[in-house]
Amino acid sequence: MRIGLDATPLLGVRTGIGRYVENLLIALAAGDDELVATAFTLRGAGGLAAALPAGVRAAVRTTAPAGAGRLLQGAWARAEVPPVEWLAGRIDVFHATNFVLPPLRRARGW
Repeated sequence: MRIGLDATPLLGVRTGIGRYVENLLIALAAGDDELVATAFTLRGAGGLAAALPAGVRAAVRTTAPAGAGRLLQGAWARAEVPPVEWLAGRIDVFHATNFVLPPLRRARGW
């Protein structure tokens, strides 16, 4: 199974949700599933791969404009685009860790 996860909380100072995401990824990486982490921000997104444990692939869209996170959340509040698969690639399930479950095309979400 391909599991996608919002790893935005791993960027910057780790608070409670950042520590949760870090430990969740470590636990999931010990299994057989393919893990894909994405961040819905440009601030620090270049460091996403370095923030991930071994076995977790980073999916980063480098063409997003400044303020991409706010733009995405605004779009998601008004419409069902863009689906998270456009940003993270093909996934079976997506775990939203940062307040908003993005629209999904085929994946299931939690």
